[in-house]
Amino acid sequence: MSSLYMPKQFKVTDGLKILEFINKFPLGMVVCVHDNEPIINHLPFTSDGNIEQGGRMFCHVARANSIWRKFSSPEGTLATVVFSGPSAYITPSWYAEKQTTHKVVPTYAYCTVHVKGVLKFTDVEAEKLNIVTKLTTHFEDLRENPWQVSDAPDDFIKSQIRAIVGCTFDITSVTAKWKANQNHTDENRNNVTEGLEAESASGANGGDALSGLMAKEFRCTITGGCPMSAKSSCPPSHNNASDQKGDTLV
Repeated sequence: MSSLYMPKQFKVTDGLKILEFINKFPLGMVVCVHDNEPIINHLPFTSDGNIEQGGRMFCHVARANSIWRKFSSPEGTLATVVFSGPSAYITPSWYAEKQTTHKVVPTYAYCTVHVKGVLKFTDVEAEKLNIVTKLTTHFEDLRENPWQVSDAPDDFIKSQIRAIVGCTFDITSVTAKWKANQNHTDENRNNVTEGLEAESASGANGGDALSGLMAKEFRCTITGGCPMSAKSSCPPSHNNASDQKGDTLV
């Protein structure tokens, strides 16, 4: 069970959407506990393309990082990886009610994915090379002239591989939350998106990234249609006025 507070309007369950999010924001905050003390590391991940129970993610750490010594059991250790995306402060001045009832408060919009699972470490050279190759292929894929591990001399790569420890993360559960005004009217969502787009020129409040996400994921057209490529995946809150209860301060 997830410990993340999750109003139903903000819950995302589309596996492909979650995979795209992690591919776009791959720096995960790895949280595990050792001797009642939280151990936190920030590591870039790639995956086997299956971000759900039974899937696997990959990364590596520097040999000098003590985390792999603290959790050296072959059974692995329970951990959570938190992926964070765009976020922004939402001023109540953008809401239509500001001009009428004034019953509005600020909120903060954000997107996050919490992946729980079992973290294991490997110091086997072939396994580490495989992980490094997966990561390199993933991050170089869209470049015009992608760098490959084989581009470097073998002896140099071997020396670099000796300096790291490989990590695998076997997924047991995934929780994704997109808090981006789904609990508001179409008018308010449009106003917020326009407000963030207006701020994007200066990059204020992270508006550029968030407004693009909102436009793709949550902004309905005037006619009530959904801008998503597949209408069947349109969040139910788009057409459920009873769920639109406005913001709270938390």
